[in-house]
Amino acid sequence: MIAESSILFYNSPKNTQGKPSLYNDAIVHSGDERSGAAEGDDETISVDLSKSPADVKIMLAVITIYGENQSSPVTFGRVKNAAVKLYNGDTNQALYQFDLTEDASRGTAVEMARIYLKDGEWRFTTLGDIVGTSANGLSDIVNKYKK
Repeated sequence: MIAESSILFYNSPKNTQGKPSLYNDAIVHSGDERSGAAEGDDETISVDLSKSPADVKIMLAVITIYGENQSSPVTFGRVKNAAVKLYNGDTNQALYQFDLTEDASRGTAVEMARIYLKDGEWRFTTLGDIVGTSANGLSDIVNKYKK
C-alpha cells in the first residue's frame, strides 16, 4: 500500500532550501527541469539513508514523464538523451546507468531501483521495469501499489 504523503515528486512539499523533500531531507529532489538546458544532469534525487525514519523499510525509485496535454502520453522515447544514473555521493562515481530514450522508449513510468532494509542493512536492486504507458505515468505507479 502506498500513501500519497510518501511520494516525492517535483510538486511535493518543499524544504527550507525550496526543494521537494521527504522525511526531514532523507530524500531531496533538485526540482523540475523542463528545458534540458542545464549542464550535466538536469535533475537529481539525493537519498541519505541515515535520515530515513525507522518505519521505512523499502524505497522505490521511479522515474515518470509528464506532458502538458494529458490526452496523449509523452514517452521517454521522445526525449533526446534521457537517462537515469546512480552515483556514489562520496566519490561522485557513476555506479549504474539506464538509457530511458532507448530502453524505455514506449514508457511514461519506470521503476528504476528498489532500496530495502534486510537484516539491518540497506541493500539495492536495479529494476528498469516499465510500469506506466498512460498519459499520467505517476498514476500508473500509484495504481500498481494501491492494491
